[in-house]
Amino acid sequence: MPPRDIVDGEGKVLVDNYDGMAHDQIAFHGLLQDDIMISLQFRNGGTMGKGLHWYIYGTEEEIEITSDRPYISFMPESVKIRVYDWATNAITDVTVVRPTHFPSELEGCSVDLYGLYEAFRNNDEGNYANFQDAVGMHSFLDEMRLRGKEKNMYQ
Repeated sequence: MPPRDIVDGEGKVLVDNYDGMAHDQIAFHGLLQDDIMISLQFRNGGTMGKGLHWYIYGTEEEIEITSDRPYISFMPESVKIRVYDWATNAITDVTVVRPTHFPSELEGCSVDLYGLYEAFRNNDEGNYANFQDAVGMHSFLDEMRLRGKEKNMYQ
């Protein structure tokens, strides 16, 4: 990784030309609406062949989502989903398929963009973020920042 400056919230350099030995990471833990616990860690850099490892733990099932890319896309060759049922002790692989009407020549992010434009065209508001979704996400991030300041996490 190339050397870089470490700065504070105002951009003041705290450490000049830091030569980090590990990839950047960010992690947070907290409660979502209705006291749903969330734990998220994102790491840049090598991932042993997987760009995404996402585990969702519920009271009845556990879901594992993996991808060779750091994001979920409509590309079935990159996304694997497995569901573990606590009651039956069974693991089910969920087939992820590209919608048949999506042009086969699309690759990478263009597949996702095609789906987004199609949702706009069809006025399918359940398949894209709207203004209220964006406001909700900003409120969530503002709340995290405020709680961090209250707990003196930011200097």
